[in-house]
Amino acid sequence: MKKALLIGAAIVVLAIAVWSGLWFAGRGQIEDRMDLELARAEARGTKIVWGARTISGFPFGYDIDARDVAVTHAESGILVRIPQMVSRLDASAIQEVETRLIGDIRIDLPISEQNRAQDPRLPPIVTLNISGKDMRILASGMNEANRSFAVRASQADLKVDQDDLPNKIDMAINDLNATYTDSAPKRLATVQAAQIALYADGKDTGGQEATIRLDLDALNLTGTTDLPATGNLNEVIFGGKPGTIELVYTTGRLQTRATSVDATGQGGGNFSYAGMSSTGIVGMGPGKIAFQGESRGNQWTVEPKQPDSPVRGTLTSEALQASYTVPTGISDTPQPGTMRLSVIGLDGDDAFWTALDPKGQLDRTPAELVVDLEATAKVTGRIDQLGPVEAFPVQISNVSVNALDLQALGGKLEAKGDVEVLQPINLPLGELKIRLSKGNAILGALTQAGLIDEPTRTMAAAMLQVYARPVDENTHETDLTFGNDGITMNGLRVQ
Repeated sequence: MKKALLIGAAIVVLAIAVWSGLWFAGRGQIEDRMDLELARAEARGTKIVWGARTISGFPFGYDIDARDVAVTHAESGILVRIPQMVSRLDASAIQEVETRLIGDIRIDLPISEQNRAQDPRLPPIVTLNISGKDMRILASGMNEANRSFAVRASQADLKVDQDDLPNKIDMAINDLNATYTDSAPKRLATVQAAQIALYADGKDTGGQEATIRLDLDALNLTGTTDLPATGNLNEVIFGGKPGTIELVYTTGRLQTRATSVDATGQGGGNFSYAGMSSTGIVGMGPGKIAFQGESRGNQWTVEPKQPDSPVRGTLTSEALQASYTVPTGISDTPQPGTMRLSVIGLDGDDAFWTALDPKGQLDRTPAELVVDLEATAKVTGRIDQLGPVEAFPVQISNVSVNALDLQALGGKLEAKGDVEVLQPINLPLGELKIRLSKGNAILGALTQAGLIDEPTRTMAAAMLQVYARPVDENTHETDLTFGNDGITMNGLRVQ
């Protein structure tokens, strides 16, 4: 029995000795890996130093405590200072690291001489201060081709507030979870936040003061890229190089409010926007940009300081839907582009209509708008490299109006057609068919409301009589023709 106990004790001592050896060997590997990563970062232009570093945590893992950490980016001059970073590694999985950020983080952002020349009030350095609760960085795959990082915080506060800067910024983020996965050439980044609150204020060189407040719930962003190792975003979008970038977003309720006061204290006012939710996709590829998005429960409110302002009150819309594709890269032949917009249920409150139409003359039925355009265009130069006086390097070849429908004030405007544009002489050829319902009634109501005077109404009615053919007592049609001899409306030349 005694002999068995001695053998058992010897095995335990041997196991402890072996594990201790493995722990210290692992510690040496960690130190070597840290030195290698620091050298790699410095070769890429980023230098990382600290005041003190210790490695502890025996026997179950490794605790790396670094104090007074400073990260400097050589090209931009950006300096990040972190009071304390404590990293935890499990002894059985040293490729996975969790780092806690302790203390207030300070980021110094140098302002270029060019920007300071445009606004001499700007200081040489703007300092961003970051504080928060439970701020952590999780990293895995440090020795592998696939690397992933995550930044998490139950609360993070970002502030810019210094005496020599005419602007102040304060942003608070709750339940932040941001991730990044690098499996080159494909990369994936996500950002999730339960709430974001932003406040900013400032004064421009003309003496106008402004403040902005933004509150956003349930932000979700997902960005994916597929770029070569030397890929550059501008080279993809404007240079037509291989690569793709896609951003998908969803948000919950959004509220913004902007307040401005001019130098006299008499002008300005408040503008606010609120939306229930929004979704969208932004795609960028070789020589093109595409977007598709929707926002619901939209509300815009204008509150001018001037009591006699004709614009006041709240506009609402059940939904806004928009999409477009735009060619952005140089091409030998015209490339397709599209633009579609829908405004559903646009309406005003009593304050809006009272300011616009105090006599109650206008039809207040909610408005609807649908715009559906297709075009082809050739980009002849680098859009991102334009000089200050250079012409925009785009030649339009064709514009097709699939639909242009506007219902407002009790009337309706519809347009369809196709127009070719001969290049390089920029000559439009084609036809648009336009149909207007209740045009005379709208002109009369606008006159009665005091929004246009009688001479203007008379001239508009005469033009409608001359250039449009009546379909019935409430409807007119016009063929708008673009030809070699100019523009005609129903055969009558207008240019």
